[in-house]
Amino acid sequence: MNEMKSMFTTSIKTAALISFLLYSSTFLSVAADSPELTKLQGTWNAKVTSDEGKEVHHVLEIKGDKLTFKLLSANHELRIFAKGSVRTERLGAFNVLQISDLQAGASEDQTDAINDDRSTIYSLDDGNFILASNFDKQRDGQKPTATTYTRSLAAKETGQSMDKVIGKWKMKIKMDDKDRDYDLELTATEGKLAGSVKSSRSGEHKLKSASFVDGKLSMELVREIQGNDATILYLGTLVGDQLTGTFSIKGFEDQYKGTWIGVK
Repeated sequence: MNEMKSMFTTSIKTAALISFLLYSSTFLSVAADSPELTKLQGTWNAKVTSDEGKEVHHVLEIKGDKLTFKLLSANHELRIFAKGSVRTERLGAFNVLQISDLQAGASEDQTDAINDDRSTIYSLDDGNFILASNFDKQRDGQKPTATTYTRSLAAKETGQSMDKVIGKWKMKIKMDDKDRDYDLELTATEGKLAGSVKSSRSGEHKLKSASFVDGKLSMELVREIQGNDATILYLGTLVGDQLTGTFSIKGFEDQYKGTWIGVK
């Protein structure tokens, strides 16, 4: 567990800023207003292959003059979270996205300030939001890339809005030949998913993090096991009115894993 935390700490400030290209703001002409920023409002998704050949997901959301970035695993497990302020500018014939007040961390409630305002040249073409990165200078572990994002469909079009999972669920967890029952409650505050898992044996435990993206639910819960903090990861898929998925303990996936279902 400690080794994993150390790995996240050393890599977080570089990995969280993927997709941002640094240019000198001295040559930028700032627009009096931001009609271009209005076009970028909403949530954008991209599937990317990492240097290790693994599929990861980028989720970029622009709301007003605020930007958030999430790096998710193939199973939609949150790896990196970043946020900042954003505005659009012009550099000659190019559109530029200027990001400032950056913070990054392993989760939304664990971020550190990053003293490095950044900009990226972008293109919005036929529904594709293309961002260029790392063409200005070398960065450890980051190659020059161009990432293409597509806009998420509105909740009413997908039928997979966060409202679908909010509420109380009866959980049944199976590991080896043992079944255990829990109560799961999911809530939302200002568009952020939260919740708790309640056990008749050990009481109520608040989730460390929770997200619901493209019909996939990801939850993290920290419990003390044999005197050490352990992070339990629950991954689930919403099908109709039922959640089904897997769970494991981070760093000990081969030893502690199982399946679970949830019904309202």
